Amino acid sequence: MTRGTARAALIAYFIVLIPLVALLSTLVIANPEQTAYVYAVMFAPAASALLAWPISGVRPRFGRFGWRSLVLPVGLIAIVGLGYLLGGLAGILQGTGDASPDPVSLAIGIPTSIALALGEELGWRGYLLPQLRRVTGFWAANAVVAGVWFLFHLPIILWAAYAPTDRPLVVALLWFAVNLALFSFTIGALWELTHDVWMPAIAHGLWNVVVADLLPGAFDDSPSWLLGEFGFVPVLPLVVALLLALLLSRGRRPARLDLRAGSSAEG
Repeated sequence: MTRGTARAALIAYFIVLIPLVALLSTLVIANPEQTAYVYAVMFAPAASALLAWPISGVRPRFGRFGWRSLVLPVGLIAIVGLGYLLGGLAGILQGTGDASPDPVSLAIGIPTSIALALGEELGWRGYLLPQLRRVTGFWAANAVVAGVWFLFHLPIILWAAYAPTDRPLVVALLWFAVNLALFSFTIGALWELTHDVWMPAIAHGLWNVVVADLLPGAFDDSPSWLLGEFGFVPVLPLVVALLLALLLSRGRRPARLDLRAGSSAEG
């Protein structure tokens, strides 16, 4: 594969992705009670990758599931959870835990969340990131992924009541953007170790259950602006996680992916 082929794959991907996400997001905004449209939006990145495949000849790749695919995302979410625990021990966070999901809900919710996250990640890090890494470096490629990921959420945040209403929207957007960027760069760095879609899908799915739901429920007496993906508390643990991910992937982040190598991320 040449860099020109990777660029053509990126163009094909965005040609499909942009109108598809615009259409489905409009349906979500117009029909907020229809959760099927929300699920459709979540699978739009994967659908775009699959539709771009016959156009560009570059296929999305799942990669090979290995022990890192599970251990790395669990470790990442554990670091964020530790941040909450330390906040509780320091008296910054308080809660009864009454609002936390019950074990049965978690047993069902975690695999469901990972499956839904796969609908995004097959597009983001099963197609978009591998092609970007063929034409540019780690930081530029992951900046594009983070920016696209933020824009993907933006219509739902602005017009579909996804954002919290207890603070100015600009503040909620700011912390959401910071958390998303840190999380995106962290799993982008870990992706350099695995070149598979399973690791980011598991991390993404666990984030949506643990960070967005379980931990805010456990510390339900805390100010809401501290909690969840729109809150401040995840920021410092994510900075630590990003630094560790960069350390782990040091020497494994080439200027560009070797186009001659048969890596599991290659289309």
